[in-house]
Amino acid sequence: MSTPSSSPKPIPRIRELPLLGSIREFSSDRLAFFMRMARECPDIGTFHLGPAPFHFVASPTIAATILAGHGESFAPSQLVRHLVPLFGRNSLIVLHGEPHREQRRMMAPVFQPRRVSSLDAVITELGADTVAGWKQGQSLSVPEQMMHLTLRVVGKTLFGVDFTREAADLSEAVSTSMKHAEHLSGSLLHLPLSWPTPRNRRARQALDTLSRRMKELIAERRQAGRDSGDLLSMMLAHRDEEGRALSEEQLRDHCLTLFAAGHETTAVWLSWMWGVLLQHPEVYETLQREVDTVLGGRRPTAEDVKQMPYMQQVLKESLRLYPPSHMLGRTVLRDVVIEGYPLRKGESLLLSPYTLHRREEFFPEPERFLPERFTPEQEKQRPRHAFVPFGSGPNVCLGNHFAMLEAHLLMTLMMQQVRFELLPGQRVVPAPTLTLQMNDFRARVHRWEARGSDGEGRSLAS
Repeated sequence: MSTPSSSPKPIPRIRELPLLGSIREFSSDRLAFFMRMARECPDIGTFHLGPAPFHFVASPTIAATILAGHGESFAPSQLVRHLVPLFGRNSLIVLHGEPHREQRRMMAPVFQPRRVSSLDAVITELGADTVAGWKQGQSLSVPEQMMHLTLRVVGKTLFGVDFTREAADLSEAVSTSMKHAEHLSGSLLHLPLSWPTPRNRRARQALDTLSRRMKELIAERRQAGRDSGDLLSMMLAHRDEEGRALSEEQLRDHCLTLFAAGHETTAVWLSWMWGVLLQHPEVYETLQREVDTVLGGRRPTAEDVKQMPYMQQVLKESLRLYPPSHMLGRTVLRDVVIEGYPLRKGESLLLSPYTLHRREEFFPEPERFLPERFTPEQEKQRPRHAFVPFGSGPNVCLGNHFAMLEAHLLMTLMMQQVRFELLPGQRVVPAPTLTLQMNDFRARVHRWEARGSDGEGRSLAS
């Protein structure tokens, strides 16, 4: 951080269209636009969405200071207002300051590493049940299957409910709601949700579906009167320092946030994992050997994670290249100078892990998929803020340990049972919305017929 006596540096501005600013680039090819910002303004630079100015932070050092070093100087961006209809005004994504800290303290026990590890059998049981339904030779939409799988895991682990029969409808409702928020973030014209346009009608129907289901979960658990040890039970039992319980609105908003964000981002991550593995057969083979050697055909447990370092490296490298949360927004709460650049109260900031993870000083040949970047020796040589797939500071993802374990167990389990083959003509390319989605791509399922302790004697079903 700059000293008070240092001369402020002017924040550079990129060339833009009059009146419209960069909204066309932001809306049509966001990742390319972010990379352009990082090239032309390697520390920080200003762009506009229509008349609204934003500072794009490309420097990992400045980003780390904003995310973690000056937490009280920044709040979630004004862009999160587009998420309020989906997550509610009490969501951790929206809250700031003491309300945010209080709600995180309430939820934190559920996401402690020890408790998360105890969920390994539930995660693998759901994974095995899902994979058992994939038929030999079947063509599957990989993103769709990953979405359904993680939805089941979130339902069972956080709410004690199996969403199997509802998976398609609930996933579609989440997708429609997220697309609506994404549309608003890149649009100059924001029509009230009450206006009966086709887009608004679809969004309202999706939001009503999600809100109604969360309210049903809460009512059903209250009526049952049992403590299932999951997050919903803890929220119902929670009392603040004055003995007050969470309101119905707070309960619904927290359930919506954890349900929607909790399965969608992990599903995107798993989809990218398959996308890169199918395009890097040498990595696929190395990873397959590790899975077979360590497990010998038995289901993975939380303890096995420590014995599978290459899986951890592949998971992290896929997060580096394709972080599901590819943009983070902040609003400046008070005047501050960082690395010589003055940030004024009320200004809006945008950071992108997608560009931060492509800094050549930390990740040479940044577009290459190289899991070896995340060996313990390599990680020790990089500053922590060079890799921020889950954010950092007071707003770091509360479920990051859960997501890491879930992704590891599910990928391992899937690789034990099937081998995917990318269908001819299929490509895997980014199609970012509020998360770093990809295009729908399909793969053919090949089931393993036999398995030795180290993979010897295995064969693919014909």
